[in-house]
Amino acid sequence: MVILMATFFWAMWDEDFGQRPWKAFQHEWKDRLLDILEDRSLAVWRHAKRSRKQFRLPEAETRLRSCHQKRAPRIKEINERLRDLSAQILAVQNVFTDRRAYVSASTYDIETETSASAKQRKRRNLRRVQEGKHRRGNAGRQRKRPLRTTTSLKKHTTT
Repeated sequence: MVILMATFFWAMWDEDFGQRPWKAFQHEWKDRLLDILEDRSLAVWRHAKRSRKQFRLPEAETRLRSCHQKRAPRIKEINERLRDLSAQILAVQNVFTDRRAYVSASTYDIETETSASAKQRKRRNLRRVQEGKHRRGNAGRQRKRPLRTTTSLKKHTTT
């Protein structure tokens, strides 16, 4: 046990002083660097203190408010335009999303259809939709055939 303790202390001493002669240089460099940084931070603090005295905050705030008041009509105009464009984008996104969903569902129907004539008919309908000739979702018309739901698609694929 004594040999183990002696070996441990020797290893610690050797690790810190014996094998690493640059440790003393590192400690000296750290002290010098801290002195340099302390001097610089003191200089920065003094400069900031002088700048605060020289800077006229109320004047700057007054100028800032006047600039905001000058630009208020333009900002209001831009915000209104942004609101209008956002509404237009939303409308286009809804149509696009509906069309994409319809195309995906039609493609699935074509791929799972077993009858060749039904596949051809569905391909023609899909081409009309892609060309923009097919009109879907008219408010005054009732669909002759209801849209397939997930459960009806599952029944259709399992039978």
